[in-house]
Amino acid sequence: MPESSAGAGFPDEHPLRLLERCGGCSGNFASESPAQSLPVRVAGLEVDFAMIEQHTPVVQYFARVLANQASELLSRVDTFCGVPHGGHALAYALASTCSRRYITAEGDPAGPRIPLRRHRVQSCENVALVQDTFEPYPMELVSREIRDRALITAFFCFYNRTEAKSWLGIPIVTVVQKMV
Repeated sequence: MPESSAGAGFPDEHPLRLLERCGGCSGNFASESPAQSLPVRVAGLEVDFAMIEQHTPVVQYFARVLANQASELLSRVDTFCGVPHGGHALAYALASTCSRRYITAEGDPAGPRIPLRRHRVQSCENVALVQDTFEPYPMELVSREIRDRALITAFFCFYNRTEAKSWLGIPIVTVVQKMV
């Protein structure tokens, strides 16, 4: 478990080493990127982002890393929507870091993967979907409300399991990306 002090961050620590210290990843850390380069490119990695959700300073650190990486894109984001279930803590941290609205989608095995139950989107609202691990999925799994009323402007994640930098023309902002 990482030692931390309020707001100190983890500036010299490789993101995967930090996640590993929280018990959240294992596998091949072979990287073609230096420690300070983002996104980090890896092969053969298993990530359990839920292990870091209990370490608030670490989640906040990764939110700051993503926000710094996507500073130009953030002007087009009104709301961060946490996707079940690993994206909730990261979306909240991103919304707090960027002073944006935060909503959650709540999973339902019988329905869409990203349904809204407690929150609503406004017409033409710019929504960034936040997941711990990005994997492409059919847009039919996104709730009709988000598809019909909002504009999905970005995907934010800790780990992108694909080699793509965008999906359906929507940018993917990540800390760690699968190596080609």
